[in-house]
Amino acid sequence: MKKPFVALAGLLAVSLAISSFAAAAPKTKEIIMVPNYQYVSATTVSLSIESNGLSYSGGSVKIFQDYDTSITLTLQKRSNNSSTWSNVNSWTEPFSGIGAHVFEKQYYVNSGYIYRVVNTTKVLDNGSVIETINSYSHEVAY
Repeated sequence: MKKPFVALAGLLAVSLAISSFAAAAPKTKEIIMVPNYQYVSATTVSLSIESNGLSYSGGSVKIFQDYDTSITLTLQKRSNNSSTWSNVNSWTEPFSGIGAHVFEKQYYVNSGYIYRVVNTTKVLDNGSVIETINSYSHEVAY
C-alpha cells in the first residue's frame, strides 16, 4: 500500500512550504541545507524506502532571483562493506522564476544495499550555469 506524500512547512519561517514523503515510515529523515549562495536561499533533499522497496526521493530549492533552475535527483547505492557510491537512477526537472520549486520521484530499489539521494540544483542565466549546489540525503539501508 502506498503511503501519501505529507506536506512540510516552516522552512525559513512561513516563506517556504515543501513536500516530503511517507512520514509514517520509520526510516524517513529530511536534510535541510541552508547555504550561503548568491541566488539560492535553501535546498532540501529527502529519501524514504517502504518495506516493499518503493523509494521516495525528493528535492526542493528556494530561489530569490528571477533565473531558471533545474533540480537533478540522483538515487545512489553502495554495499555495506564499500564506500563507493554508484548511480541507480537520475531525474532532472527544469523550473523558472522566483520562489520554491519541488521535485519528487518514486523508484523500486533492491534489498541488500545502502541508499542516498543527491539533489544537484543548478541556477542558469541564458542557459549558462551560474551556481551549482549539491545536497545529500541521509543514508537508508534496505
